[in-house]
This record gives sequence, structure tokens and C-alpha cells, in this order.
Amino acid sequence: MARADGNIRMNFTGVKELKREARKVASNKEINQELKKANVAAADVVAKRSKVTAPVKSGTIRGAIKAAGTSKYARVDIGGKARAYAGRIHYGDPGDSPIKGQPFVHEALKEKWDKVYEAYENALMELAEKLNTK
Repeated sequence: MARADGNIRMNFTGVKELKREARKVASNKEINQELKKANVAAADVVAKRSKVTAPVKSGTIRGAIKAAGTSKYARVDIGGKARAYAGRIHYGDPGDSPIKGQPFVHEALKEKWDKVYEAYENALMELAEKLNTK
């Protein structure tokens, strides 16, 4: 679901319950590390596709796209010198020299939604299996 700030949310049910059960056999630190891995894996699917679909003039944007995440969320970052420019390209800029938005990250997510879900689901299943063997 898209939000007004441009972020898109994908909510998974059962993650809180998984964390609660996991605490019985693992530390919060260990659980959070595994959830972070799951989120980065999901973001990586979108980041890889975004690198292919990002508009190219100099290649600055493509080179700055990275998957990132925490134990609570996944994101695709465009950092460094490309950050401000990438925002103008992605969302558009109605200023003096209008730029039509080319939402390449959102399009990559839409295109790879099933793969994102699959990556996240696989990572959570892997976590559940690890915890089940403890």
C-alpha cells in the first residue's frame, strides 16, 4: 500500500507471534539480526530491479541504489551525491525546469512484488526452522 510520503508498506501477519515464540529459544539480538537479514533480502530484490530500470544519464543513480533494512522494515536507499537528484527524477519536480516523475523504485516493487514476498517468506521460514532446531 502506498502512503502519502512515498513509502510503500507490505505488512505480514504473524511476525509478532513469531518473535514472541522465538524469544523462548533465542535472544532478542539474534532474532532481530535474522529479521534484519529477511528485510534486506526482500529489499535486495527491489534494489536489483531498480538498478536496471533507473533512468540513466550519467549512471550516478544506478550506482547509488542499495538494499537496506532493520529488524522492522526494508527499504531501498539511494545515497551519496545522487540522493537529491534521484528524488527529483523519481517523484518529479514542478519547478522552473519541470521534470516528470519516473518512479522506477515503485515500479520495480510492483513488478517484483511476488519475488519480494517470496524472499521475505523464505527468510522467515528459515528463521522458524533455525529456532525449531534449538
